[in-house]
Amino acid sequence: MKIKLNPNLNQDDGIVISPPTIPDLRDKLEVAEFQISKSTVAPCEEIQANWGIQAKQNNVTLSDYQFRLRVHYADINNDIPARGSENFSVYKDTFLSLMAKHVNSGNIWSPIGEPLQITTEGENKIREIPQSLLDNLAFNQINDQIDGIQYLRFRSEIESTWFNNRIEYKLPLEIVINNFFNGDLDITLKLYIRAELDEDNETSLEVSITSDENANFHWLEDIISLGHSATVAKTIEKLLPVIMGYVTRDAERAVLQQVQSFLNIGGFLDDRRLMEVRIIPSGNLGYIQFIFCLRTEESPNFGTSIVSLSGTKAIKVEDQ
Repeated sequence: MKIKLNPNLNQDDGIVISPPTIPDLRDKLEVAEFQISKSTVAPCEEIQANWGIQAKQNNVTLSDYQFRLRVHYADINNDIPARGSENFSVYKDTFLSLMAKHVNSGNIWSPIGEPLQITTEGENKIREIPQSLLDNLAFNQINDQIDGIQYLRFRSEIESTWFNNRIEYKLPLEIVINNFFNGDLDITLKLYIRAELDEDNETSLEVSITSDENANFHWLEDIISLGHSATVAKTIEKLLPVIMGYVTRDAERAVLQQVQSFLNIGGFLDDRRLMEVRIIPSGNLGYIQFIFCLRTEESPNFGTSIVSLSGTKAIKVEDQ
């Protein structure tokens, strides 16, 4: 679930995967020109890159290759010509690189030429939400939702754990069925919050919550009930994803509304554009950091890209 943040809206899996082999294109392509108009800029200040890529061998055809311009944290343009220019902006220190890959080869991108360093001087606009505030919001919302589900109650308090890419809430529940054994039900909610670009080139704040459930009765209770407790547990596990779907959607909506209200105190969003969301774990003193750029009449949007918190999706923001 997500919500636009613009002035017109007021209302760890330890799998080890071998990295792919990056093709070496240095004997086929070379960078004849690669320059930027400024190497030291204010956050979100517009600059221009100029480049020229040429073949190193007579049998190499440039049209057989696709070229990309990117900063170290995201893409700027995935389909640039061999020679051209591009206006863009960055909001933090980075390197600008040219990359290439053979068309329809399925190969990954290969760097060509040397990257250019870009340094930002000045501060981004930042707002932060402390862990205590967000956890209290989540705890109250979760308790309200669980209280409305018959046959469930908490057997201990909700636990909160913050990671760099998500926040986890562990719900130690108890299955209470009349004239039957009580069983343990452990639910883990994973909350992700990030900035995402919409098709209309406006940034949205996205909140998504996933749910994992595990129902369990003591083995002795299963024996005494002639296996019925195991059947009950399996039935509950099948039904819970449907129930938790409604719970998580309501929780997403509540978190979005509260976060938007917090960020827009004093009309803060009227002239600022959300660029990135960071979760900063620090024991019980963690916080969520929201990074903004100032909108101007010359550049209401920014020709740059940002990466979502999970690191799985590049989000491109183009000038209008």
